[in-house]
Amino acid sequence: MTQLFKYWLCVVMSILTFGRARLRWTLRKVRLSTYCDLAEDVRNALTTALKAHYFRKNVEHGKLPDNYLETESGKKELEELLYKRLDVFRASVVPWLNSIHPLNGSRILEIGCSTGSSTVALGEQGAKIIAIDMDEDALKVAQIRCEIYGIKEVEFKCANATDVKNTICEEFDFVLFSSVLEHMTHNERQQAIKASYDIIKKGGHIVVIGAPNRLWYRDTHTSLDVFFHWLSDEVAMDYARFTPREPFNAGFDDRCEESLISLARWGRGASFHEFIIALGDAKKIRVASSMQSFFGFPKRRYQRFIKAVGPLNIDDGFYDEYLNIALMHPLTE
Repeated sequence: MTQLFKYWLCVVMSILTFGRARLRWTLRKVRLSTYCDLAEDVRNALTTALKAHYFRKNVEHGKLPDNYLETESGKKELEELLYKRLDVFRASVVPWLNSIHPLNGSRILEIGCSTGSSTVALGEQGAKIIAIDMDEDALKVAQIRCEIYGIKEVEFKCANATDVKNTICEEFDFVLFSSVLEHMTHNERQQAIKASYDIIKKGGHIVVIGAPNRLWYRDTHTSLDVFFHWLSDEVAMDYARFTPREPFNAGFDDRCEESLISLARWGRGASFHEFIIALGDAKKIRVASSMQSFFGFPKRRYQRFIKAVGPLNIDDGFYDEYLNIALMHPLTE
């Protein structure tokens, strides 16, 4: 089947199945095949960097088994980090952000850049980026990735999101929480959200990307089990060993502070409640856009249900399975 035939087949099936609203997403997903074929030297360089820094540290700290990269889960994660995350970011997040404000020339603070897939996608658009992460080894991979892809307008900092107000003295068009909000403790989330509102320009946007919604009945992020989002931290730690996710189901030895932090680092759902607490008033939450609405995704039955029983003044974007929302500064007219 030729690439052109597959392209038009997807166009027709998209219109028949979802209507024209879903068409933009389908076209971009079809184009991903142009990115997946990494040159051998690029694949080898990234694989070496990921093994030497990102995976080695997690194995040494006992978070992953020695043979992790030989398992199906390990092989899948390696492919994700090599190109799939970059492909998805290019195809979905980039066009969505460009619809809110042009990325070319924008000043962006990326909180939680990890190994730099999203950083590359933003840099390709001409954005000027400060990318921070607490993981020095992940930052090493991110730097190597940006060098490989020729991204120059980026500065990496090893920093905590809670400290950005004190360590970064400038304002930004975008502050991105890139798949990171769910890995923070409650206090860290509150400090980071409040700080982010202090460093965006008037008319700028705080963007939450890929945070699992704790209102949803199924956790597809951490435990891969139903109703796990709804459990208290104490119950979640005790119940972890009964979940299907490996090695998360190895469990937690006790309920000490270290175990609570470890649970948070695995990932706990987020919701609109954190933003009301941080801002002090639900009326200050001003949603400019959600990625699901931008691509015209149809509302799912459960989503319609929780929207119907939820507060009337909460935007639809807070009821998606994953939070992909752009929030305006409260003072923006």
